[in-house]
Amino acid sequence: MTESSVSEATPSAWFSNFGLTPNLTNTLTNLSSSLVDATSKVGTAASTLQKTIQERLYT
Repeated sequence: MTESSVSEATPSAWFSNFGLTPNLTNTLTNLSSSLVDATSKVGTAASTLQKTIQERLYT
């Protein structure tokens, strides 16, 4: 993988390909990162809840 392909994989570079202004690109990049973070946290919470429910059903 070349260095240029790595940089193109970042959200800011991806959004920049559409010719968006740097400010909008930064906003969309931050939003994208926040959504990924929130999705991860929801997944962790759902997994914990599932384990808790299973433990209570079998005790």
